[in-house]
This record gives sequence, C-alpha cells and structure tokens, in this order.
Amino acid sequence: DDPTEYVCWDYHVIVMRSTVQSNDNRPIVSEVLDIDTWITPYPTPLSQYLDESFPHASDPNFNEQYLPLFNVVKADEFIRDFYSDRMHMYKDGKWNSPPPTYSPIMNGLK
Repeated sequence: DDPTEYVCWDYHVIVMRSTVQSNDNRPIVSEVLDIDTWITPYPTPLSQYLDESFPHASDPNFNEQYLPLFNVVKADEFIRDFYSDRMHMYKDGKWNSPPPTYSPIMNGLK
C-alpha cells in the first residue's frame, strides 16, 4: 500500500476526453476519467494523471521495459467493437461483486 512502490498490471481501461474550452481558439483540454483511481480531482487533467500514475517514468535510472504502453481506441470504434459479457466478474459460480443493473454491453458481437 506504499504509493511510492512499483505496480505492474496487464491492462487498465480509462477514458480520456479532449475538449476545446471556448470558441476563441483556446487550447484543447484533455482529462482522464478513471473510476479506479485515488487521484483527485475527477476528472483529472491528463498531465497530472500521467505524472501521478507513473512517477517513476521520468527517472533516468528506471528500467525501460517497465515504462507504460498505451493502446488508444477512438470513441466510435470503442462503441462499435467493445463488448463485455461480465465473465471477468464471475468466479466459482458466484459474482465477485454484484453486477451492474444495466444490460451487458454486447455491441462487438452483433
């Protein structure tokens, strides 16, 4: 539970949204929506999220094989191709936690 320790995982899904602040050519603002993070505020500015999620990435002595890799999926592709039958939440004949009340997202199987 030490936040300075390394953590490795095989995948983690977040949403990044980018918006223009106004019509007068202000820069695009990018934010991360990660329901599993302790980082505040929510949503979190992208630069803050990256700095706090991967603090060791800027260390020149950090082993490069452990640097994060990202697979970016456009929203329309995600909606068209993503599906979840929720079986990752089910083990040994029972739910790890109660499933959401809405129907599973099965778009990718159509």
